Amino acid sequence: MHRARNALLALWLATITVFVAWRELAPAEAAPAPPRTASFDVIDVHRINIVEPDGKPRVILTNSQRFPGAYFDGKEYPHPNRDATGGLLFFNTDGTEAGGISYFNDAQGAGAMFTMDQLNQNEALRLVYQTAHGKHSAGLMVAGDHPNKSLKPLIETDAALRAAKTDAEKQRLKAKLDQLAKEAIGEISQRVFVGKEGDDAELILADKQNRPRLKLLVDGAGNPSIELFDANGKTIKKL
Repeated sequence: MHRARNALLALWLATITVFVAWRELAPAEAAPAPPRTASFDVIDVHRINIVEPDGKPRVILTNSQRFPGAYFDGKEYPHPNRDATGGLLFFNTDGTEAGGISYFNDAQGAGAMFTMDQLNQNEALRLVYQTAHGKHSAGLMVAGDHPNKSLKPLIETDAALRAAKTDAEKQRLKAKLDQLAKEAIGEISQRVFVGKEGDDAELILADKQNRPRLKLLVDGAGNPSIELFDANGKTIKKL
């Protein structure tokens, strides 16, 4: 019994000794490598994605060919109606598109636009320059409130419709898409415009139904005016 107890004690001490030696001799865990910084004189790229550690996009700078679709919660879907003009897109912390900057020109004219989006919705603010057929305009436009519903179900249904194989499935999804559009998009309204249209500088305030109710204007000849409208667009007072 005494010998057995001594043998067990010796085995236990040997085990402890090996463990301590292994801890002392084992290489230390490698520290995380510091961020690498690179310096370039010129970079030619088609698209740059700035992403968060979880892979969700934060900023995308792209040419027109690689312009992305619609992003919701970090996932990309086909965009229902966006022209790929190239530019810069911003995303919120959920990886959902939140605004952008774009420039374009074609045979008809040119333009530039900076937008900010309502959360999970359409544009809430737009700063625009546009020229067409020799006429120029520029201004700040503030939209009315969009519905308090995300556009994500609409975008998901549109993507499913594009992938549908049978006529029955396409009809079902088209009906669902139309209903979602009524619920999630609502009436597009412009509540405020401050800018220049042709030779006129103007401030226009509208009601929720997109009907102008007050206009402050200075025309190209320098004549100022203030005009008030009723709900039917009829002038009720002009100074």
